[in-house]
Amino acid sequence: MTQVLKGVRVIELGTMITAPLAGMMLADLGADVIKIEHPQGGDPFRSFRGGRYSPHFVAYNRGKRGMQLDLPSAEAKGGTIPGVRTPIMLDGAPMAAPRPAPRLGEHTAEILREIGEG
Repeated sequence: MTQVLKGVRVIELGTMITAPLAGMMLADLGADVIKIEHPQGGDPFRSFRGGRYSPHFVAYNRGKRGMQLDLPSAEAKGGTIPGVRTPIMLDGAPMAAPRPAPRLGEHTAEILREIGEG
């Protein structure tokens, strides 16, 4: 498949099917997709019908990198990724929903280094 999105970074915050499906398609086209999951269980689709990696989760999340991050807890600490220097963020929220910048907390520099932004 042609890698027309090579060099494009996508941050995926969504769960279940919609955002992961979109992220999978973007990864198939060459985008660097980073799926962010909560440390306490992650995407509910991960263990759909039992097991650690359900076939559904594996199918919709192929070709992506993953990272665990407790966004609500990090938001309280006041950290932020300033735009994450990425043009695409998938979150599964309705298009009209306001989207503040993702907030990370005290480990911002470490996380940015890990995903190649710092």
